[in-house]
Amino acid sequence: MTIQQLKLMKILVECKSISKAAQRCFLSQSSLTRQIQAMEKETGILLFERSHRGIKPTQAGRVFCEEIIPVLEQYEKALR
Repeated sequence: MTIQQLKLMKILVECKSISKAAQRCFLSQSSLTRQIQAMEKETGILLFERSHRGIKPTQAGRVFCEEIIPVLEQYEKALR
């Protein structure tokens, strides 16, 4: 899993929409979807529930996102 994928997950949780998150990340919706599917395959868990009303993290996805936020903060700190 890459730092970029972790950032995408965080942004997707914030936006609650694949199209909005993709736009914010300057990606196509299909590219963002592939990244999330790759993360789900790697972790072996469903991270998001998809519906016609949007996308939201599963319980496991919420826990995963809570765990990656400090990792991303530490990464940004290390870069500074």
